[in-house]
Amino acid sequence: MKKKAFVNQKLCVACGCCLKACKLGAVSIPTGVYAVIDALKCVGCGMCEKNCPAGIITISKVNQEPVEQKNLTKGMVDTDE
Repeated sequence: MKKKAFVNQKLCVACGCCLKACKLGAVSIPTGVYAVIDALKCVGCGMCEKNCPAGIITISKVNQEPVEQKNLTKGMVDTDE
């Protein structure tokens, strides 16, 4: 199983620490309100999680199947649309 990062968007303050920590460019803050993880770019390395001062990013195992719509509320974006 692959690992991916998930952001608790209700608690995120868009400080940008995760954005700076991600060397793959998988993190963005498009609305300026909370971070969003690009499911296609994220490899689950955990750098965003380690650098989040609020501790609201988690790394979880995910199925090999395409990201489902339900993940959008957890900070994942499927960019294949």
